[in-house]
Amino acid sequence: MAETVENNKSENRFQTEVDGFLAFIDYDLDENTITLIHTEVPAELGGKGLGGKVVKAALEYAKDQGLRVIPECPFVAHYIEKHKEYEGLVK
Repeated sequence: MAETVENNKSENRFQTEVDGFLAFIDYDLDENTITLIHTEVPAELGGKGLGGKVVKAALEYAKDQGLRVIPECPFVAHYIEKHKEYEGLVK
């Protein structure tokens, strides 16, 4: 899949649009912490790995910016459990 994930700063979300549907993760950002609040993938896009793709983009952003991560979203917490390289970001 070649979908691009963008950081929509005005909406506080990382998102990708596919076939007119939007998959995204909402976040709250403060000085040195990003709280990953809610991941949503429409049923029409389910099973394509888009949830993981937007979560990975958010975690890579956090890593690049030197931010700590608060994984409020259970999907994000599970993703981090499966991808140990991001455990060090968790606050």
